[in-house]
Amino acid sequence: LSICLQTTPLFCNVPCLLCSCCPTGRNSVITRLLYSSILLVSTLIGLIFSLPAVEENINKVPESCKGNTTCTFLVGQRVIYHIFFGMALFHMLLSGLMINVKTSRDHRAMVHNGFWFFKGAAIIIICSVSFCIPEEFFTLFIIGAAGALSFVLIQLVVLIDVGYFLNLIWEKKTTEGGSRCWHIAVLAATCLNYLLSLVTAIICFIFYASGSCIQKTFFIIFNSLICVLASIISLHPKVQELQSGSGLLQSSLITLYVLYLTWSAMTNMPGNNIFDKYFNIKQGYTSEMSRKWSVQSIAGLPIFIVCLFYLREIRQPTSDQMALEEVSTDSSSFQEGCEEVHRFQDNEQDSVQYSYSFFHILLFLASLYSMMMLTNWDSPKSDLAVMPSSWLLAWMKISSVWICLVLFMWTLVAPIILGRVDLSCKPV
Repeated sequence: LSICLQTTPLFCNVPCLLCSCCPTGRNSVITRLLYSSILLVSTLIGLIFSLPAVEENINKVPESCKGNTTCTFLVGQRVIYHIFFGMALFHMLLSGLMINVKTSRDHRAMVHNGFWFFKGAAIIIICSVSFCIPEEFFTLFIIGAAGALSFVLIQLVVLIDVGYFLNLIWEKKTTEGGSRCWHIAVLAATCLNYLLSLVTAIICFIFYASGSCIQKTFFIIFNSLICVLASIISLHPKVQELQSGSGLLQSSLITLYVLYLTWSAMTNMPGNNIFDKYFNIKQGYTSEMSRKWSVQSIAGLPIFIVCLFYLREIRQPTSDQMALEEVSTDSSSFQEGCEEVHRFQDNEQDSVQYSYSFFHILLFLASLYSMMMLTNWDSPKSDLAVMPSSWLLAWMKISSVWICLVLFMWTLVAPIILGRVDLSCKPV
């Protein structure tokens, strides 16, 4: 703890040093970016300490542990639960503190937008104190699973928005610039997403869909067919007419995400995890965490990083044209800001640009998702190979997959059923 407290000022001064080298930016965006960066750093630290090789090397260090005991307290699944319990508690406290903040002139807004040294110290203290909590407390992982599945739906909304705006902006670049490079970029990104989706489906068939497990085979085939149906719907002329930003790029992102969630559900179903054994990930490791460490536990990290940093752009409904104008305005502001560095724009003196409390709720759910992702959605005291409730967790994931598909297809057909519904957004 003393070492962490001594190094805290160094890490808390990093945002100030980085910001001094950055162009003019909006305070509302910079703050969200810093909070997302803190959670990302915590996730990377948790990932490092979850690696079986790290545990082996720490056990070899002289005086690292007392006696002949192993350092399971310092690495592995337990340390991940403690770290992200502290992160989740930190954002829960801030969420309660920031309720009903209207402007940046509110004294509580100063806590949200500043005091990074003290907030960094608070995170370290909370995480350190969490190690004093009895291990039995963390076996109630169903709370973490529920929060993580909530963030799964948030990731879906983010991916729909990302695909929509990429398609919209690249189409605008192609139309106005006359260059086919942007059209090729859309085509390449779409093909890459579908290729990765196909690889994921093949992996699920080879390693999980055996003749004795009809449920797994059904889930893989059914989810894949629904993804194909969603892609076909996105190409319907009526959908294209009412939503110019929809298309195969958006569908390919959702298809990849849905098949990843399906793969994730497969790993939590009872039975041997042949995929991990094939790559020898678990061989030679005897600790509790190493036995449950999985490739799937880190395969979702890129999607998590994209969604985490995309949270800095809280969006509100607007028209397609206004969205494109906003993108152009942001680009112009960035270029103008390069001429006047070391300055920040407080654009929340009259009213906040987003709900501070809701933003911390999102980070609270993101902390729970990161915790469950790095621990392979497992409890420290459970054995999913024989545990009946593992089917409960698998069904929770499968249900989230179907909810994702229903929500995505609804965004496609809603304008047809209800009339033109504006689903585009712009940064605020």
